[in-house]
Amino acid sequence: MKSQTYGKQQRLKMMIHKSEITERNTLFNKKPLSQIHSPPLQSHKYIPIEQIQKSQSSLNKQSPQQSVSGELKRLKQAKNEAEKLREQVDEINMKKTNITLTQIEQKQLLKLQFQEQQRKRQIQNQIQYVERRIDKQQKRNEFEMLKEQEQERLRKQIMQVQHDQFNLKFNLKPNWKMM
Repeated sequence: MKSQTYGKQQRLKMMIHKSEITERNTLFNKKPLSQIHSPPLQSHKYIPIEQIQKSQSSLNKQSPQQSVSGELKRLKQAKNEAEKLREQVDEINMKKTNITLTQIEQKQLLKLQFQEQQRKRQIQNQIQYVERRIDKQQKRNEFEMLKEQEQERLRKQIMQVQHDQFNLKFNLKPNWKMM
């Protein structure tokens, strides 16, 4: 009699244990893996040399402000992508606190964290690059303005010298007021 009840208890315990496992699995399987994983980074694609040369020639044709604004748009887009990665990492962290993660999920979490760190570094490098380009462009603009001012001043001096030469040629008084 005792052995029969003991056997029933064991079977009942096994059924409860199996139902707990299936509940846990359904919690993990609610979201497809495609939503948990971020899309692969675009930076690892092969870019043909012709495409690079075309993009460089189009950059040369654009005004510097247009190219800088385009880069700023790309940086904002990259920042949004990093935010999405961060949200995915937070989501996985929430799962970790509620339910113990399997080894596969832990690898996924580490992979997402690594991708987020890479993306942050990439965004920071792009921001620094754009800031350097803006600084260089501002220096070029200042140099061009100074150059134009100097050329205008030299033109005025040349005009004055020509005017004075003309006056001296015809025995007229030089006009020093214009200088």
